[in-house]
Formats: sequence, C-alpha cells, structure tokens
Amino acid sequence: MKPEPLKAAWNELSGTYEDAHYKSVYFHKHGADVDRAFDQYLRGLAGALQDYRRENDCFPILVGMEQLDRRAAERMNDMLPAPLPLFVSDEHEMYEMVAILRRCSMVVSSRYHALVCSMPGLVPSVGVTMDERIRNLMADRGQPELALEVDDPELDQKLFAAMQKVDAERDAVKDGIGRCVVDNLERMGRMGAILVDHVRGFHPEFPFAEGLGEAGDPWAHLPPLGPTAAALVERYRA
Repeated sequence: MKPEPLKAAWNELSGTYEDAHYKSVYFHKHGADVDRAFDQYLRGLAGALQDYRRENDCFPILVGMEQLDRRAAERMNDMLPAPLPLFVSDEHEMYEMVAILRRCSMVVSSRYHALVCSMPGLVPSVGVTMDERIRNLMADRGQPELALEVDDPELDQKLFAAMQKVDAERDAVKDGIGRCVVDNLERMGRMGAILVDHVRGFHPEFPFAEGLGEAGDPWAHLPPLGPTAAALVERYRA
C-alpha cells in the first residue's frame, strides 16, 4: 500500500474510489482481477466452513479484527445459508475481541494478530496467508502445514483438511502453540538483555538492577506476567 495523494484528492471530490479507500491518502488494490481473487478467497473460506459444519456440531462466528474487515465478513455471510454472529472491532474494544478469540475451540484467520492473540489461550488455529508473517508463525510453532495460501484455487478442500487435522491432533497442536508462546517470551527477554548491555555501553552510570544484561537470566528482563502467560511458562518452559 503506497500513498496516492492525487487519487485521494479526486476521491474526496467525487467518491470514485471510495470502495478501495483505506484512510488518508492510502488505497487498497482494486479492479476486476482483485475482486475476483477476493471473491474466490471468501468462497474458499465459506466452502470449508460448510464442509466442516456438515460433519461437526459447532457454533461458528465471524470476527473482524480491524474495522475494514466488516465488509469482508458481511460479504462472506452473504455466501452462507444463514448469517453468522459477527464481531468487529468497530463495535467491540480490544479486550472483548481477545476474549472472544480465546473462548473459541478453533480459529481460522488471515489476520496475523487474530492468530497471535488466540495463542496464549491454546486455541488451535489455521492461517490463510498472503505474506510471510503467518507462514513464519506456523513454522515457529512446528506446524507449517497449517499455513495455507490465500490465492490457492483449492483453498476450500485444503482448509477443510487442515481443520480436520487440527481436530485429530488437537493436543499436539496446542502443545506446539504453548511452546511457541513461551519460546517467544524468552526471546523478548533476551532482546531486553541485549538492550541493557547496549545502553550500559554508552551510559555505564545508568542504575540497572543487579543481574540484568546478557550474562543474566532473560526472564528477569520481562515485566510481570499475567496468570495466563505465567501458567504457560510453568508448563512449557524448558
């Protein structure tokens, strides 16, 4: 996404590009090819969901992590036999959105932060990705097969198969998620230790607490953990 001030000015006057307008001088890609690809993606999600519902007693919902997701969620709802409950961040605050995700039994998402926010709750998830972030996340969990491509013409079948795999291997998937969360907490602690030594090199007089730095415990460089994260650390810390 790049700034397009001339298009923004014309859109302000005419509304010509309103459907593609993100905010300010930024616009989403648009055009017939984009619309077809977007429709194929949503139909893939809807088809996999319908396949899954035929074999499982479940209560699916649609979650829009960003306000701009409302349009996609409503469009997908139109593809289903009956509309699903819809939770979008233009009506719900951050804490409510995270709470909803962590009460799910499975999450399927193209939003990186939906996957990440659900992980401390050990919610099994499948990512449908358009960039490397979700691929890297699933690889970090040891579950690269749970990252599917947004433009895959067989998204319906592959997503349904991935959802079945999650059900069949639920405990293993949850363990991979838990270890990933704890590993990344430790990485953040190590980053804090590196920062301490960096600052100490330029400001040796700075009063850091004793034991901080790369020679110390990385966990000492993290803020106090909440009960959910603390329980994961106790369970999965090597």
